[in-house]
Amino acid sequence: MGDRPGKLKFVGACVAALAGGVLAAAVASAQGPGDYEPTTTTPGGGTPGGGTTTLPAPGGGQLAFRAKATRAAKLGAFVKVNVYCDEVCSANAFGRLRLTKIKKGKGKDSESFRLGNASGVVSDGHEIIKLKVPNAGRIEAKRAKKFGGRVRAKITVNAADAAGNTGLERLRLNFRDVK
Repeated sequence: MGDRPGKLKFVGACVAALAGGVLAAAVASAQGPGDYEPTTTTPGGGTPGGGTTTLPAPGGGQLAFRAKATRAAKLGAFVKVNVYCDEVCSANAFGRLRLTKIKKGKGKDSESFRLGNASGVVSDGHEIIKLKVPNAGRIEAKRAKKFGGRVRAKITVNAADAAGNTGLERLRLNFRDVK
């Protein structure tokens, strides 16, 4: 409780920021689509005596982006993800392999393995990104499938173009067998 004035300043700054966002949304809706360009304000910006600099907000556009896992019934050394963009973009993918094992008389046990990160540049509209499956994960996945368990993967794919527009896809896969 000794730092009460500092907390009040922080709360006041938060309320002011929230009110500014509400005001900007109200101005945008009053002017109609395309008339309002959002701005970002940085305190103490480029002026020698401090002050405020207003810059155009980054992004603003859309990235037509789609990610889809290849139809793999078997889990191999890699999990392949197809990435589609309508323009040149860079894509990054990461994920986890999740195993649910059934132990006789003991119920279920689960284990998780991190898939290798992968990235690529989509220049002709389509790119295949391969996420490496760790050897220990494949061995445990074989064991889990042998005794009736499940093998699944959760993958997140991020994409960004040169203008700073971004896209995000989350994929869920179920594997029927392990190589």
